[in-house]
Amino acid sequence: MASTAEAPDDPLADPADPCEARGITDADCRRALKLAVPEGVLYAAMVGCAETWFVADAIRLGASALEQGLVVGLPLFVGAIGPLLVLRLLARGVSRKRLAVGFVAAQALALVALATCDLLGVMTPARVIVGACLYQVCGQGSNPAWASWYGDLVPDAIRGSYFSRRTRAVQFSIAGSMVAAGFVLQLLEPRTFLAGGTTAWLPEFAAAGRGFAIIFGAAAAARLGSALLLSLAAEPPFVGLATTTKVAQFLKTTRGSNAWRIVFGTGGFYAAVYVASPFFVPFMVEVLGFSYLWLMAALAIQVLLKALLQQRFGVGIDKHGPRAVWVVAALACAIVPAPFLWARALPTTNTTD
Repeated sequence: MASTAEAPDDPLADPADPCEARGITDADCRRALKLAVPEGVLYAAMVGCAETWFVADAIRLGASALEQGLVVGLPLFVGAIGPLLVLRLLARGVSRKRLAVGFVAAQALALVALATCDLLGVMTPARVIVGACLYQVCGQGSNPAWASWYGDLVPDAIRGSYFSRRTRAVQFSIAGSMVAAGFVLQLLEPRTFLAGGTTAWLPEFAAAGRGFAIIFGAAAAARLGSALLLSLAAEPPFVGLATTTKVAQFLKTTRGSNAWRIVFGTGGFYAAVYVASPFFVPFMVEVLGFSYLWLMAALAIQVLLKALLQQRFGVGIDKHGPRAVWVVAALACAIVPAPFLWARALPTTNTTD
């Protein structure tokens, strides 16, 4: 696999892997690969302006601890409907491109509905939960269609370096959009959830829900742009889904057994993570008294670290294998909640900030 520094400017420069063999011209392939990077950046802008702030919007509306947990946990559970629906549609011959574009556009519409509710002042914690569920169903539904589509599209010789560069751009875009959204909320939203319930000075055009309406609307616009770019990309012919018999035969092999262990191991890891993860933002807001700017900084730093360390993880996988890196990452993730056991406030937090 070529490193990022050695990757050719022209992703199709290697004649050993021509796109004609995939049923698509080199020109169409080049165009699709170029479009995928700004499409990923727009997707990241949606993430930084939308799902990062769902819990904060619910807290603003006075959501209970149960509702705060449901804002994060229930959409991830219900979202599994999306991939199942996509698999059924793929089996019936619907193209991957059409499915990806359709689900992406539907996700944008879910964000439009959330933005409208906030703008009109009719948002409730229950509506945040419902909107987040629709958002996740559409988002998770677009993933398998896009992954299969671009998995066939990207030449094998540059697959690692190509997706590495795209993912790095995505992570930096998430961080940048998250910072922008944090400043919008700090400027336009009454910070009544600060300790003591005091409200900071706000400009005349500020109003409860208006800041969230703006960032959710921006997220919807970015996702619609993503759908447009996807619609302009070419799709190679699809060979179809594996039959049930072939899947059963694969699961009986050594690779199939390893796949089961990976699925259950990863599932157990995420089950443990999501016991606590929905409550980090509420803890920072309600107990530590974070303003929107502090909250934005805490969340953006996480994304920036992922972007900066991603290449190191790749090097670690090349040297030590994916299993060793996965184990180290899982152990490090288990340490994350430790500081929250004794954290009670930020010394610099000012309720009149």
